[in-house]
Amino acid sequence: MTDARYPERWLNDRRILRLSDPAHRLFVLALAWSVSNRTDGALQLDDLRLIPGVDHTGTAELVEAGLWLTGPHGWQITDFAITQTTAAQLAGLEHKRAVDRDRQARHRQRRRADPQHVTRDTTRDVTRDEQREESRDGTRDTEDRPEPGQAGQEAGTNAATRDHLWAVGYDQ
Repeated sequence: MTDARYPERWLNDRRILRLSDPAHRLFVLALAWSVSNRTDGALQLDDLRLIPGVDHTGTAELVEAGLWLTGPHGWQITDFAITQTTAAQLAGLEHKRAVDRDRQARHRQRRRADPQHVTRDTTRDVTRDEQREESRDGTRDTEDRPEPGQAGQEAGTNAATRDHLWAVGYDQ
């Protein structure tokens, strides 16, 4: 994806402020067209007809303002290289994205193929299951925890809590 930038300094640039509305529109749309077509600010004579909604008579005004340079086959946007992303830079960014995408795909493939790969949720679930197993085996200290459903006891209430509740009058 490409984007054309309108730098903040252009908001106070005399060359741009003095343009007529049709010339300003031509400048902005030609800039966007050049970025999206990766011409690095070069506009050929027949390119102008491909930019919809512009008055082509503004080219002389843009050259006079110093925003465009006249060349043998058309025009060059003067500040293009310092304000916009060039075709070479865009190609480099696309290449980097493709390399990153391939690297991430290989990483995901390795994770899917690794049976020992553990996600965070799996670790939490396995830990809970191990704790339950330890309780059943009697290897964990469960003396203060009565089995749920024992007569006269709330599930999960230990002996010390029951004695305290009885002593303070909250006997059930």
